[in-house]
Amino acid sequence: MSSLRQLHLRQTSLTGEMPKFLGNISELALLDLGWNNLGGKIPEFLGCLKKLATLKIDNNRFEGRMPISLGNMTSLHIWI
Repeated sequence: MSSLRQLHLRQTSLTGEMPKFLGNISELALLDLGWNNLGGKIPEFLGCLKKLATLKIDNNRFEGRMPISLGNMTSLHIWI
């Protein structure tokens, strides 16, 4: 699964916390989890996705502060 570059799971009724396996997809450039029922904190492991350019997690139930690791991502251009 490390060669996966785009993952579109928008409006798929996902619930719970963001799955940890996403942090292992090193080639991921686009992650769209918008309009689901994901909750909890936005995980630190997203900062390990060095090639992530687009992150869409709008309209979920995340709480707490943004992880510091996201601020260090030089490839992240679109954040919704």
